[in-house]
Amino acid sequence: GRHLIEAAADRFRLFCLARRSQFEAGIPRGANQRWTQVDIANRDALMEVNRCIQSNGGAQYLIHLAGYYDFTYDDHPEYTRTNVHGTRNVLALADMLDVRHFVFASSLAACRFPERGAVITEDTPPDADFPYARSKREAEVLIREHEAPYVRSIVRSAALYSDWCEYPPVYEFLKTWTSGSW
Repeated sequence: GRHLIEAAADRFRLFCLARRSQFEAGIPRGANQRWTQVDIANRDALMEVNRCIQSNGGAQYLIHLAGYYDFTYDDHPEYTRTNVHGTRNVLALADMLDVRHFVFASSLAACRFPERGAVITEDTPPDADFPYARSKREAEVLIREHEAPYVRSIVRSAALYSDWCEYPPVYEFLKTWTSGSW
């Protein structure tokens, strides 16, 4: 999210919604941005955001980057609460805002690792079966089946790294890939 905000800050009016404060997220204040600390799984709080956005000129695009990921791979209820119910709430917000385009950040991890020589494309079904993948799959289904007059796009990004090039699952991935258990 930080990189998107930095890239768009001088060109667009941004309504940034996050569970953490702007200070905690380490994002500098910008003249064209309005930061709201809100939990997308809290529908009532998210609907309050609608009033704020509407009273400040509205929005044409909604880019949904929020998501929960637990590096333990435990089936934590937060997957459903944030990734599924939260996405349903963000879709409801998009409906009320009358946006032109809704973009959802899913994950390449939603798809099973392909067989040798095969590739994952836009048409690959989200069929991986661990908690995070299931929650992203459910969110993708919500978005695909949601009837709305606006364009809905799902982007399945690969690994995203921190500002310090950290990616905690790399160790787990490498351990699995080199284990011979495939």
